[in-house]
Amino acid sequence: MKKMLWKGLLFTVILLLPMLYLNMRYKETNYYLQLNGLGKFRKVPNGITTLNLGNSHEQAGIVYNEERSGYNLALASQPFEYDYYVLDQYSSCLADGATVLIPISYFDWHYAYEELFLDEISVYNERYYSILDKSHIMNYDWKKDLLYHWFPLLTAGENMKYIFEDIAWVDFAEDHTIVADIDAVASYKHKSWTEDVMETDADGIKEAKKRNQEYLKKTIDFCYEHGYRPVLITLPVTNQLTELFSQEFLKDFRACTQEVLACYPGLEYLDYSKDQEFAGNLKYFKDSDHLNSNGAAAFSARLFKDLADRGY
Repeated sequence: MKKMLWKGLLFTVILLLPMLYLNMRYKETNYYLQLNGLGKFRKVPNGITTLNLGNSHEQAGIVYNEERSGYNLALASQPFEYDYYVLDQYSSCLADGATVLIPISYFDWHYAYEELFLDEISVYNERYYSILDKSHIMNYDWKKDLLYHWFPLLTAGENMKYIFEDIAWVDFAEDHTIVADIDAVASYKHKSWTEDVMETDADGIKEAKKRNQEYLKKTIDFCYEHGYRPVLITLPVTNQLTELFSQEFLKDFRACTQEVLACYPGLEYLDYSKDQEFAGNLKYFKDSDHLNSNGAAAFSARLFKDLADRGY
């Protein structure tokens, strides 16, 4: 009996060792390390003087260079809740008195991310397993932790090929694309946000606002408690998209923002959503609400000049 157990154990070890080795190799590939835009989280520097959070608008729209040092920790569709978790997790990398840019997008107050992150776009929740500790993950599940962090080879499928022929490391993908057929693009985005991303019924909107305001305030409070300087910003979107929103919606967006600002006298808010230097200039956009690389360069120059003029 003991002999059979030893043989079984030996057989298991023989099977497991190659899998463990391949899993280790896969986790070291540029493909895995950059999957879902997470590459920048693998090498966050110390002493960051300006940090931006946010979603895909800031991910594409805020760039740093030798003249404007800082770090971009925005991810596509990142809600205020994960802005807070990311800031908490990586705050040790910030310099004393660092400026923290906290963006507010048109969809943020009504953002129904909870159900989306756990269903339709669950990958947006699963991506955090490899960059945040479990206390910072919504609806943490140890099985997903195993699959997406500790043993991602189990979900790699054909992507295992990158163990043997890896991709190059890309710090920033330049996109000079200029938006085409703006009316159709804006209509699609407006419909997507108002029907798929935002809460639509009165009770859902109320709960979404409450939750999103709560986490925005937690992020602001965290900054003040740790000696950082928070600044709220809204990035530019095209006039064609803004015009599709009702006056009631735009009034509600401003009211929700003002409710937060009222709690923090002196908190700076830079709203570029309708700034005609950008909103009326389609050559700066790759779609109705995302700046292209030329737009990002121009906007970032303007943003950091405005910050400097205000003493940041």
